[in-house]
Amino acid sequence: MSGGYSLPFVVKHADKLGGFIPIAPVKIREYEQGLEGIEMPILAIWGSNDRTVSIAEADLIVRRMPKAKKVILANAGHACYMGATDEFHAQLLEFVSDCGKVER
Repeated sequence: MSGGYSLPFVVKHADKLGGFIPIAPVKIREYEQGLEGIEMPILAIWGSNDRTVSIAEADLIVRRMPKAKKVILANAGHACYMGATDEFHAQLLEFVSDCGKVER
């Protein structure tokens, strides 16, 4: 349930971050306006079978944050890193590698 902690941190300190990986965070709608236009790389990861936070919430992140990419892991639930471990790690490593190439 990291959204209650990570989203306010991102809204307040986006200028100090090189990227953000929300993994189906809760409370997206609560911070939706604050996320508007944040210009950092975002990798929004959801499990296709998430019953805690709907995939529609991932679309909110993508609409609000122009550098966001949405990834849906097949046959994974809310803790998608446990249901699709190999794909999760592949996406994570690719994102981190790409963030290291971004000019600041």
